[in-house]
Amino acid sequence: MVIVGILFGVQYIYVNSNILNEAVFSWELLISFLISGIVLSIGVAIFSLGADLSMSPIGRYVGEDLTKRKSLFLLCLVGFLLGTLITIAEPDLTVLADYIPAEIINPWIIKIFVGIGVGIFLVIGILRIIFSKSIKTYVLLFYLIIFIVASLYGDGQGAFLELSFDSGGVTTGQITVPFLVSFGIGIAGVKGGDKSDDDSFGLSGLCSIGPVIVVLILGLFLKPESLTPVTNETYSLIESLISSLQEVGLAIAPVIVFFFIYDLLFLKLHKQELARILIGFVYTFIGLVIFLTAANYGFIPVGKALGEGLIDIPYLLIIVSILIGASIVLAEPSVHILNSQVEEISNGVIKKKTMLIGLSLGVALACVISIIKALYFPYLNILYIFGIGYGLAFILSLFVDDIYVAIAFDSGGIACGSMASAFVMPFIIGVSLQNDSPSNGFGVIGIISMFPIISIELIGIVSKINAFIINKRARDRIRDVNDMQLIEFK
Repeated sequence: MVIVGILFGVQYIYVNSNILNEAVFSWELLISFLISGIVLSIGVAIFSLGADLSMSPIGRYVGEDLTKRKSLFLLCLVGFLLGTLITIAEPDLTVLADYIPAEIINPWIIKIFVGIGVGIFLVIGILRIIFSKSIKTYVLLFYLIIFIVASLYGDGQGAFLELSFDSGGVTTGQITVPFLVSFGIGIAGVKGGDKSDDDSFGLSGLCSIGPVIVVLILGLFLKPESLTPVTNETYSLIESLISSLQEVGLAIAPVIVFFFIYDLLFLKLHKQELARILIGFVYTFIGLVIFLTAANYGFIPVGKALGEGLIDIPYLLIIVSILIGASIVLAEPSVHILNSQVEEISNGVIKKKTMLIGLSLGVALACVISIIKALYFPYLNILYIFGIGYGLAFILSLFVDDIYVAIAFDSGGIACGSMASAFVMPFIIGVSLQNDSPSNGFGVIGIISMFPIISIELIGIVSKINAFIINKRARDRIRDVNDMQLIEFK
């Protein structure tokens, strides 16, 4: 509703100002966005309920069962397969893949490679939990690999380079987050130990790294000359519905088949629990179809039109980007899932409200930087932005505990949800295409996934300082005035 208010406000300013006496977009398109927004909210609610009923139990049951079997090979194999299949079913990845021109590369190829990247790094995350290794070493090593591979790209491959960072951001959405978090908690809980709570975080963050590396390597082989996003001005509701049914059906069917085969061989759950999970899959299917249909029909055209319409008033464009960036976090169910689990596991030390504020500020800053780049620095290599951002994140990680680093990298991927892919990205695409930017709008999701990492680590530093001050004051209160005297015994 905040975004709806922003759009109506922009429309009113444009029509009634002396700057341009015309509308940013037609009122019919705006009404279709309003209706699509309501429908999309219903779809998100339905498939979030479905994910809670299906993906969360699957992650917990499979993670606990595999860990109890004490077969590292089986644990890694099943983790890879489930991670790959569930990522392919992620709606945010589907939205991103649909921006890619089919004549350059089939969107399903991107989806499959991104899924493989998540599967590989889910295995790496499993090994990290099993052997209780620090997440700082992992993220530093693999981001170093990312920048080494990215440095091999030529000047004409900037859009595909930025697409690779986007692919890492969209992998942790409403389907993958419940599964990954529950899977990690299940493994860490069975393994036990003093650091089991710390180990349960960081799995989503690591899984966001895999697609970046895999898609970067894919781009080195494909070497596409250009990558102009596919953004049609109008969408047929019936065609969008049929396309969504096909995409969701193909994406979610392998997950269902795999789980029921695994249950038949290993879990052997009670029929009532199986029925509950099956109902969850039905909810997930319906919710995903509604979400993708509403996104294609109402959100993507309005987002693109908004970016095109505001390019002549840069200050208003920047203000709108701040408001949109700060508000989209509120609409992400994955963010609220993570925040609740963080507050619970940290025993209230890290508040949900604090996490939400940190994420909102991070995403707002990311949107502003994306707009400024598209407006004033269209030919700037995005590696400079990522280099500075991740360099700062790694420096901050030296001063915070591992749990904050893990939560920060989890938050980075989770902040890039349905609103980022279905509205913010076409908004930036509208600006980029009008300004003849070679990136054509790709890269914004990658930037959005980076800034929450920094903001959450800053929260970790502030919390650490506050804890030190509180402990010092407590020690000062209980210290006796004669404690510092020296008593000499003879």
